[in-house]
Amino acid sequence: KLVVIAHDVDPIELVVWLPTLCKKMGVPYCIVKG
Repeated sequence: KLVVIAHDVDPIELVVWLPTLCKKMGVPYCIVKG
């Protein structure tokens, strides 16, 4: 499993909580630019 998060989401509130949830659940994530 891997969560990919776009860096330019608007509004940012849609994804700002995802890294915290991923860390809590032990799921790797990355933030993709471009």
